[in-house]
Amino acid sequence: MARPSKYSEELVNKICERIADGESLRAICREDGMPDHNTVIRWKNEKPEFCSQYARAREDQADGLFDQAIDMLKEQHVDNVKVQSAKLNFDIIKWTAGKLAPKKYGDKIDMTSSDGTMSPDKNIQVTFVKAKSQVSEKSDNTE
Repeated sequence: MARPSKYSEELVNKICERIADGESLRAICREDGMPDHNTVIRWKNEKPEFCSQYARAREDQADGLFDQAIDMLKEQHVDNVKVQSAKLNFDIIKWTAGKLAPKKYGDKIDMTSSDGTMSPDKNIQVTFVKAKSQVSEKSDNTE
């Protein structure tokens, strides 16, 4: 079956809904009746309205992954293998959510120092001094 390559609001709505529900773009694009992955990426880069819709779908996907991680934490695990498996799944979900929505779920970087030298309220004063040119120094020495 031929892959659709013509942009339509109905098609991109389906794609974005499925992304928001947690599916990967590559998995969606592998199915019959869906455009090629590169076609969707081109649409994202060329069509601002789709780019915004796609970004919202990715944010929704990150929220869904976060909810999934919370549900996993609430489950009771007795078997050590299940516990380790759940931990691995949780770490994968946490990492993926952090990459999809770094401002919301990413690791926070502390840009301060323990001694306060990198504190944003420190005032730094810089003074510029005009240097004498070497030519004028030589003429001053010959007189």
